[in-house]
Amino acid sequence: MKAMMKIAAVAACVVLGTGVMSADFFSKVKKAANKVADTTSAVTKTVQDTANATETTEANDSTKKETALSKIDFNNLPVYEVKEYAITDANGNPVLNADGTAQKRYLLVDQNGNIRSAEAVKAQQDAVKKLTGAIIKKVGSGAAVGALAGFAKGGAKGAAIGAGAGVLAGLGLSIGDMNNIRKVNKSLGQQKKLVEAYQKNFTEEGLPVDATADLSKVKDLPIASAEKNLSSEEIAALQNDPSFNDSSVTGVSDEDWAAAVETALGA
Repeated sequence: MKAMMKIAAVAACVVLGTGVMSADFFSKVKKAANKVADTTSAVTKTVQDTANATETTEANDSTKKETALSKIDFNNLPVYEVKEYAITDANGNPVLNADGTAQKRYLLVDQNGNIRSAEAVKAQQDAVKKLTGAIIKKVGSGAAVGALAGFAKGGAKGAAIGAGAGVLAGLGLSIGDMNNIRKVNKSLGQQKKLVEAYQKNFTEEGLPVDATADLSKVKDLPIASAEKNLSSEEIAALQNDPSFNDSSVTGVSDEDWAAAVETALGA
């Protein structure tokens, strides 16, 4: 409004000063005024959409019930990467290969530092896919998108938001949970490619299948440097520990996971 008043004032000054104004000038003033009005309307809509999103999220969080699914931390489901560990002896000195290069091991590690075998990771990924897929199917793609967007309250899209939030609340999930579920489900494809590439290029012990291969050029196999070195004894202890081949989803008991899957499939 202030901007439009300024434009009008400028136009008035020109008229009073010259007594003449071209049709072209009037057209430019009109376009400027319309642009200001459009911008103001867009800003107002953004503010209202944000308020609607907050209101929808708060309503969902306050009405969701406690279920087996609400026990799952969807923000902390295991996501793996390949890490490179330099191997040392008992004195901390590098262990060398026959050709004099430093010996290294490549292991699958999740975001919490848990190390698992490739087969264990694959089993975990299958379990996660089954659960997240069931939830997304239950909520419905259209409703899920509306609930996550949280915009344009009212009308058809508002109905989708309400429906999505209602289903999530009934499952014991928040909109934030659903957002994490979608992210995890989306990442599973890349995780699968990572494990497949890992198994093609490394032995079960984490040694390169081809010692001369340039691992940096292997597709779908990004490798990160580990934060610390490990001794041969430490590597052996890790791989002999029962947790190395544990196919259960890390951080969740088998009972809780089974109950969550049952809720997602049968709710």
